[in-house]
Order: sequence, then structure tokens, then C-alpha cells
Amino acid sequence: MKSKSIKSLISKYYNKQLDSIEINVSGNDIKLTHESLKDVHPEILDYLSVIVKQKLQLIKGQTLREFVQDYKLIKSKGVWYTFKDKSGTGEVGEVKIKLDVNDFKIIEKKSIGTHITRYKFEREKWSKTKYVLQSVSKDIYEGTHSVNIETKVIYKQSKKVWVPSQIDTKTTHTIPDSAGNKMVRKLEESFQFYDYKT
Repeated sequence: MKSKSIKSLISKYYNKQLDSIEINVSGNDIKLTHESLKDVHPEILDYLSVIVKQKLQLIKGQTLREFVQDYKLIKSKGVWYTFKDKSGTGEVGEVKIKLDVNDFKIIEKKSIGTHITRYKFEREKWSKTKYVLQSVSKDIYEGTHSVNIETKVIYKQSKKVWVPSQIDTKTTHTIPDSAGNKMVRKLEESFQFYDYKT
């Protein structure tokens, strides 16, 4: 995997040139390996692992059953399904899911705000009749803060199998200042995946 943001982070704090990172995935366990990472503080490695895991989630995916396993279905109407946290103590109290391949949407209601995620699927020539994830748009509303994350997935053929080769992310963070004016911060990241091995 290659990432300019990870490369700059390592070079800035450890004065090391890092061109790529090898990722080993076993179930939900992720291990980053590279000679330049030997002296990197464990907290930094944990931070990098979280970033990589978020991107790999788009590649590995998660079944709907796994996503709602801690929730109880309380209502269904048309393509909309509403779930409640079984324990009543979870971070996300309610989840609404719109099961429409042309407008797949997940709304997570938390005590501190709401997260809305939209998934765009399309058929590709190489995917035959199957739908392939093209992009993800996520809006986060927490208090006076709002965050929009736009993610695009690019595919390529590797050993006769089509796999994600690049994930581009644009993040826009909007917060009000003390005078009530909106301040906007933007961040663009690109993660490149290659040399898949199983």
C-alpha cells in the first residue's frame, strides 16, 4: 500500500523515507510491516493501523448481518429498516437502513449526533451482472461541527481478478469560530493498493 499522508507522517517525525507499507490481514487483525517502521512508536503504528483498517473495510467489506448483529429490528416499511441497540448502552442507539441498490443508505443516531452514509453501486463490464461499489459519501453532524467525507474506489485487474487499486478520500470539516463564522478545513488523501497476495 502507498499513501502520501502516511509517508509524510513517518518522514516528519522519524526522518525516514517510506515509499510503501506491506499489509498482512488475518480476519480483523491488521499488521503493518516495513523496515522503516521498526523504530516507530507503538501509538503511531496503532494510529496508522486504524487508518488502514478504515480503507480496507471498503475492500474486505462487511455483511449486513455482521453490521446489525448487536441491534434488534423494530420496524420495517418498504425499503427502510429500523434497528435499536440491544444493550441500550451502545454508542449508536438507533440505525436506519435503506435497502435500495440505487440509493443504499445507513443513518446512525448517536447521543452526540447523526452519521449518514450513502453507498453508490454500479455494474461494470467485468462484473457481469453484479453491482460494484463505486463511491461512499458520509456526513457527520455532531453539535455545531459537520464533516463530509467523499470516497471514491478505483479498480484494476490483478491476476485475472478485479480488485480495488486506489481509494481517494476528500474530507471537509466545517466548524464555527467564536464569532459564529464558519471555518472550513479540507484534506485529500489517496491510498494505493497493489501486489495482492493470498
